[in-house]
Amino acid sequence: MLHSFFAIAGRCICILAGGWMAINADAAPPVIQDILPRGIAAGGTRAIEIRGTELGEITEVWTSFPTELKSEPVGNTAATDAETAEPTPTDPSRYRCELTLAADQPVGVGAIRVATKDGVSPWHLFMVDDLPSVAESGVHDQMANAQDLAWPIAVDGTSDAFKSDFYRLELKAETELSFEVVAQRIGSPLDTVLTLFNEMGEPLVVSDDEPSSGADSRFVFRVPTAGVYFLALRDVQHRGGADYRYRLRVGRFPLIRCVYPLGSDNESLASLDFVNADDSILKPSADLRARFDSEQGGPVIDGGPGTRGGPVTLSLKPADHDASGFTTMPAEPSIDSVLEQEPNGEREHAVALPVPGIAYGRFAQEQDVDFYQWTAAEGQRVVVTAESQHYGSPADVYLRLWTEAGVMLAEGSSQGAQRTQLTYAATKAGKVFLSAEDLQQRGGAAYAYRLAIEVDPPAFTLTTDGDTFNVAQNGTLVVKVTAKRTGEKGPIELSLQSAEVGALEGVTLEQNVIAEGANVLEFKAKLPSTWNPGELHRVKIVGSVSGGEGSPRQVVSTLPAIEARGVDGMRVPQFLDGAMVIGVTPATPSPEKTEEK
Repeated sequence: MLHSFFAIAGRCICILAGGWMAINADAAPPVIQDILPRGIAAGGTRAIEIRGTELGEITEVWTSFPTELKSEPVGNTAATDAETAEPTPTDPSRYRCELTLAADQPVGVGAIRVATKDGVSPWHLFMVDDLPSVAESGVHDQMANAQDLAWPIAVDGTSDAFKSDFYRLELKAETELSFEVVAQRIGSPLDTVLTLFNEMGEPLVVSDDEPSSGADSRFVFRVPTAGVYFLALRDVQHRGGADYRYRLRVGRFPLIRCVYPLGSDNESLASLDFVNADDSILKPSADLRARFDSEQGGPVIDGGPGTRGGPVTLSLKPADHDASGFTTMPAEPSIDSVLEQEPNGEREHAVALPVPGIAYGRFAQEQDVDFYQWTAAEGQRVVVTAESQHYGSPADVYLRLWTEAGVMLAEGSSQGAQRTQLTYAATKAGKVFLSAEDLQQRGGAAYAYRLAIEVDPPAFTLTTDGDTFNVAQNGTLVVKVTAKRTGEKGPIELSLQSAEVGALEGVTLEQNVIAEGANVLEFKAKLPSTWNPGELHRVKIVGSVSGGEGSPRQVVSTLPAIEARGVDGMRVPQFLDGAMVIGVTPATPSPEKTEEK
């Protein structure tokens, strides 16, 4: 995938042969605080303004979606004062540039980073959006001074503490409009309440949380009578401030909950069902767009059923709509799969599972139970992982494993971020039955789920609490890696790889083995000498059983770093998990070396 490069705040310990090297204490890496507009359209060149700190000398801009540079960055280069012929200072809090997106890019959430010679910024989220943008303007904290909106439109606003933002719309009878807030999905802490009033100030719709978008409010409204209506947006706890950013989308577009089946390859997109907010089914149309983010990295890379080839961003714009709705799903590896077939509510009608493999199911109605079966081999360890809410489904999957006689052998447990996992080590050969149901016995068209069935996967998971590191040229990357062991007690060997292409040339591993029985390691890797200040490099750390040739590998998850920023790890794009970025800074001789000279 092509990314933009033109021209992240983290920990850094830099060690060089013969002495310590330090980063200039006065230098600071860039930080992105906002981007305006917060959504840019595909199919043309769009100007954006990046706002933040230490943005004066940008050397690279990276985006998670394919972009091209049409011209040099504008608006932040040192201009010349006509009277003095001296360059005027740059504004380190603003940086303007132009991005060109291909016309086939789907609507959805992406990430951006910038680099300078002093480091790389943490990721910042914004949208590719086919709605026109407008910024909130002036004071509009009550109906009397509400900001006028002419839909279709997307408003980029910021919520103030103890206040609501009011918008005024003139609507025609029988018009059906969608209202959607995108806030936590772009990394904002804002937990919205969105209320629609009639002209008399009577509330008609109040939207708080929504199962498929979490704390981002959204609803569809059919206008009963022509007239003036008001929309009010606030934080549910009346919080606010510069960080409480939102993008309010208003127009005729589908509010997609999820797709079914909950996973696909590129050749099967046309067979997907898009589940709308009212549980109606939308079929793919001519304006179905998909972006396979296979280069973004993921938490598993062994090619087995637990693999996600990077999440897929999907958007759909029906012919009679103004704009697109959007969602995500897993990109599937080439492996056996099965689609649940009803009736399978009893063990006698259990669907045969491919082991290893993938199963797609849906709790079509309340109290729906789906049964699956396979023949276990003695000594075989099988792990079943259920996913749903990461991809918009409200299902909370509860797994249990049974014998033919109906004795329970194992029960699934939560693995965080709304994933459920069941592990079974067979003590003898025989047929076993897996039951899946919603924990609260709910059901409906949107209650889709995905089961990944793995045989003898890694008996450990790896995490780190950092995803952005600034390291001096020719220095050493230091990352604290934590192992959660679920059976594997032996040494775990770690390696540093490129997030895009795998192997990294010129890396020297200095400390890369989690000792037998240990759970924590300060991973150390000497970076290639060819990496220069101002560069940005995307990497991942991969772990496998030490000495186990051909054993499955796992990417170190960066979900703790994502959640440490105060955002819902389940709502931000999954391509962020596992991807680390290194910014290369100038090497400064240590005081000891300076004195020797």
